[in-house]
Amino acid sequence: EISSRGEQSDRLILKGVQQIMQELSDNFEQYNGNKVSRGNFLTNQKRREKQGEVSEEKVYLEDELKCKFKDKDREQVAQILYEVLSSIGGKSLNEANLRDQVDEYYDTPDYQFARKKESLRVRQSRDKFIGTYKTPKGHRKALTSREEMSINIDQKSAYELIRGAKLQHGIDIPENIDSVLQVENKRLKQDFLVDGIPLEISIDDVHNVD
Repeated sequence: EISSRGEQSDRLILKGVQQIMQELSDNFEQYNGNKVSRGNFLTNQKRREKQGEVSEEKVYLEDELKCKFKDKDREQVAQILYEVLSSIGGKSLNEANLRDQVDEYYDTPDYQFARKKESLRVRQSRDKFIGTYKTPKGHRKALTSREEMSINIDQKSAYELIRGAKLQHGIDIPENIDSVLQVENKRLKQDFLVDGIPLEISIDDVHNVD
């Protein structure tokens, strides 16, 4: 960006930085994340340094791919998933399990999250709660792709979401958020390990939307 739009002095600075990086290439690590994940990592690192908890721990985000199917294609889709995972050496970590869960979505009165294609959710499964912030959607042909950040909370409330997002990810969530949508579904979930990477395949049957 500097090389194409910056002033001459900026381009000289950039050239100097590139020379330093080439000379010390062994000290640099390739970064394949995006600006959101990098910002989260740096924010949490600064917070830990202030608290005297300097750590090299990295922040990793989940990458979610989602696709909707018709109910009549259920068995065919399940078979395709199994064949694909088997072909790439997917190793099952646990047997598929079925569980009931309730997803409650939060937004501001003027729907700031919806308008920005973001989402803020609390998922309840049994007696456990987990908050989730999802970035705007991207598209890969028929698939919907987006990154998500988990927010550890003790109970379902707007206060817990706001507090957790700030402390855990450095994200400022408006204080006027409230519950706007509740979705009940049954989830069939299977965990796999592919080339050392944990992969979760989930099929949700939505049976009630309020």
